[in-house]
Amino acid sequence: MANHKAVLLFEEIERDLVRHGVTEKKLNEEVYQLGLDRYGIKTHWHKRVIRGGPNTLSPFSENPPDRVIQPDDILVVDLGPVFEA
Repeated sequence: MANHKAVLLFEEIERDLVRHGVTEKKLNEEVYQLGLDRYGIKTHWHKRVIRGGPNTLSPFSENPPDRVIQPDDILVVDLGPVFEA
């Protein structure tokens, strides 16, 4: 069940939220809100990471400067949502 919810969540993120012209931080906030509103996700296994362009090369533990997502950026989206206890 959790795997199915995760697939649905990522499909919604791709369809409804991912776009250029928004900052990584803003997109991260929107993803969090979507997960909370639609799936009741309040907890994550680890920090949520959304990075675009050159920030995708930063190690997970680093916190690169927030940047605006550009039209040709590749995005890394690593959420670790906890759907069930």
